[in-house]
Amino acid sequence: MIGVSRSRKTERASQAKSKSSLWAKANSGHHFDDNSTTKTCILSIHLTNHQISSTSIQTVRKMVKAYELRGLPKEELLKTLAENRKQLAELHVAKVTGGAASKIAKIKSVRKSIARVLTVHNQQQKEGIRKAAAGQKYISKDLRMKKTRAMRRALTKEQKSKKTRKQANKDRHFPMRKYAVKA
Repeated sequence: MIGVSRSRKTERASQAKSKSSLWAKANSGHHFDDNSTTKTCILSIHLTNHQISSTSIQTVRKMVKAYELRGLPKEELLKTLAENRKQLAELHVAKVTGGAASKIAKIKSVRKSIARVLTVHNQQQKEGIRKAAAGQKYISKDLRMKKTRAMRRALTKEQKSKKTRKQANKDRHFPMRKYAVKA
């Protein structure tokens, strides 16, 4: 509550006290004692942050799950992405104009949802490219294994195991001696 004047604070506190009966009903039997300053203080903070009233209750969108997105076609994914980006823009506007704390807190979940949609979309695209390039001799660089620079430049197993004709002859003529020690 930085930058809020003293009169505004007291006004919000009085609103919270007037709504305490509403809060008690909504809390399904939990009753707060008006004499207890700490409980009314907690109640007033809770009410001022969320501004509980019948008109301000909105449907809360949950974060999308990646496994749910994987079954969707490309058009649906892009539609979901556009909706999430639009919602994020609205939330940023609400943040700048001094919107409710619940809207500002929703920014993180919407950003994560956008990231999930983009991740699934990119994975699907890459999988499609992989299937298309399956029979080709060369694989495009972005589909190859990254590993490390040294590992990429290292010899393959086949190249490592190859021998010169001279070395092959030596190995054939002078094989490993087989012997046993008599004890």
